[in-house]
Amino acid sequence: MTSRLVAAALGCVALLAATPPFARAAAPPDAPPPAAVERPVQDVIDAAKAAFEDGRYEEAFAGFEEAQKRTGQVGIFYPIARCYEELDRLEEALAAYERVAAAESVPAAARGKADTAARLLRDRLATGRLVLQVSPFGATVLVDGAVVGTAPVEPLDVAPGKHTVAVRRVGFSTMTRDVDVQGARTATVVVELAAAVEKPVEPPDDGASFWPWVTLGVGGAVSIGGAISVWSGEQDHLEITQAEGYSEGQLVDMSRDRALALEASGDDKKLVGWILVGVGSAVMVGSAVWLALDAPPEGEGTTVVPTASVTPGGAALGAVGRF
Repeated sequence: MTSRLVAAALGCVALLAATPPFARAAAPPDAPPPAAVERPVQDVIDAAKAAFEDGRYEEAFAGFEEAQKRTGQVGIFYPIARCYEELDRLEEALAAYERVAAAESVPAAARGKADTAARLLRDRLATGRLVLQVSPFGATVLVDGAVVGTAPVEPLDVAPGKHTVAVRRVGFSTMTRDVDVQGARTATVVVELAAAVEKPVEPPDDGASFWPWVTLGVGGAVSIGGAISVWSGEQDHLEITQAEGYSEGQLVDMSRDRALALEASGDDKKLVGWILVGVGSAVMVGSAVWLALDAPPEGEGTTVVPTASVTPGGAALGAVGRF
């Protein structure tokens, strides 16, 4: 009886060994892998807190964000806001604080804490800091057209936005810089003035402006000579008319020949004088036109217009213009 049982057992073992591997209970080839086990939310929050305390703000932000998405709790936006602040994402931090402060599901104490943090952050965002590094010392510094002091200048609190910084000093070229200052942040402007380079005086390009003045002088000299000649002829005539007895038609102290000679001399001198005055005046007018055509732009250089006037008693010369 025992030998029969042993023979039956050996037969089962042999049959099992002969069974192909795929015939045994195997998992289907397309079965999904076992799901990963999620960490408990509290472990995620604890790890985020530890990362924040160690200064690993990106890692802390990722942990708090995961916990908020998994739980939907609005209060977790408070530590998220603190991470935003440390990462200099201030506008996002303000939005997160305001979200916590406005949520009725958050306890009153936590809402008040978030409201205080939001108010402080708004105050910070309302101004920015402008640091001016200016050389040389003593240079005048202007911001948006207003003088703020002389270098070195203390940091300035300014409204967020674009500002213009100008720096000037005698002997140096004025320099201007545009800067965009963001709220709660510091913008630095570096200005180093360069010594001003004096523009050399350029000589006349071809001497064209020299000749109008020469002809003007010649015309003036000729006109003056003519005026003197007219005056001399007038003196000859006065010598006759002022002689004793002239008004009665009988000269007492002057011979007839002398009177005729003075009369002729006076006529000749006046004729020549008037001709010279006319020629000189014409030359001066021509020179004035020449100068006007060769004049520098408005507000620069010298503009002169000669004048001349002649009367029976003499002649007058002058010039008017901008010197």
